[in-house]
Amino acid sequence: MEFAIAAVPILLIGLGGIELAQWFTMKQALSLALLEAARAGIVQHARPQAMKEAFEIALRPLYPSATRHTPGERVRQILEERRKTTLPAPWRIHVVNPSAAAFSDFADSGLEIARKTGRRAIDNHYQRERHAARHAAGWPGGVGPESGQTLYQANTLTLELIYPVEPLVPGLRPLLQLLEAGSGYAARALAAGYLPITQEIHLTMQSHPVDWPDLADGTVVHGHVPREATSPPTTPATCHGIWCPPSSGTTAGGQNEPPGSGGLDPKPPVNEPAVGTPTQPPASEGAAGGVDAPAGDPACGVTLCCVT
Repeated sequence: MEFAIAAVPILLIGLGGIELAQWFTMKQALSLALLEAARAGIVQHARPQAMKEAFEIALRPLYPSATRHTPGERVRQILEERRKTTLPAPWRIHVVNPSAAAFSDFADSGLEIARKTGRRAIDNHYQRERHAARHAAGWPGGVGPESGQTLYQANTLTLELIYPVEPLVPGLRPLLQLLEAGSGYAARALAAGYLPITQEIHLTMQSHPVDWPDLADGTVVHGHVPREATSPPTTPATCHGIWCPPSSGTTAGGQNEPPGSGGLDPKPPVNEPAVGTPTQPPASEGAAGGVDAPAGDPACGVTLCCVT
């Protein structure tokens, strides 16, 4: 009798340890998968399909196959099983930034990608000169009137991931279903008996961001969780994922930024460029940022142009 009394809590602690180990393993792997999705997005004009493909490829180590199925086939099988549940999508990435308001402020119809796609696009080149031009045109600090962002911030890709994880311990799914509250995607995941893991990442765009539509399958959509599409993005109080900046203040790309800026500070930059006629960029497209920026450039900490 004494053994049975002592064995029950020990068994529960062991099962909880197994579930916790799976949760941390999934969280780490999903951080890397979201990083791959963001890396694909920043070089391919924030194209949702490119981010989806990169994310699902990065999921393959999580689902090894014991049969003749390839890792890719195993991932597709797992995701297809989820589609048969009450979930609207097997996972979801929200493209928080650039926002609809950022495209309203900074869209450039003269870009080749904008003409080809017929969609709004933000110029990623010569940001220092364009920022100075907007400041000279009467935008205080170069901040857009609708988005509350600078051109540098509008060229930052922010993604939020919600990934439902199926619990290993039997009987845990009914308990998760009791926690369901609300009508968002995370609440739908709980109602289906999954534990939703959330991650967030910020990366500087290396191509012109385009205002693409949401994917039809609901895996990549635009907007915060939850937020109205026209509200400016905000930095979360708690950073999630392996790319979180240390206390000294660095972003995912390794660029320096002022402490507490979080990469998406809606306030005007402290060191503003001199007001005047900006340098006219050449006809050919150069690298993002166009020219090396001196120390004190307001782009430092947002774009990869800082020099010492």
